[in-house]
Amino acid sequence: MAVTLHLQADRTGNADYTRFLQLYDPVLGMAAQADGVPVDGINPTWSWVDGEEIVDTVTLTIARRRSRRLHALHRLLRPRRRRTRPLFSTGRRAPPDNWLPLTQLTVR
Repeated sequence: MAVTLHLQADRTGNADYTRFLQLYDPVLGMAAQADGVPVDGINPTWSWVDGEEIVDTVTLTIARRRSRRLHALHRLLRPRRRRTRPLFSTGRRAPPDNWLPLTQLTVR
């Protein structure tokens, strides 16, 4: 399954971040995940500029599960940092553990 993330920088980047994209089953746990640098490292987060739109396509392989309702979650973290400030704006408060819920989907 391919997932295309559309991100927009709201300030100029200053550090390298790793992308975590997960499909999560609330009952059975992790169904798929893809961790790595955004855009395969071609456009590192430290080079992002205010207002830039970033398109990052990620391929996920979904594990066979009985449940087919999955939650797509996304976050960016700096490697080897215990704390990080929220990177996502949801219009309200930062999501728990800096995870941004993207959507729910049903796999058939």
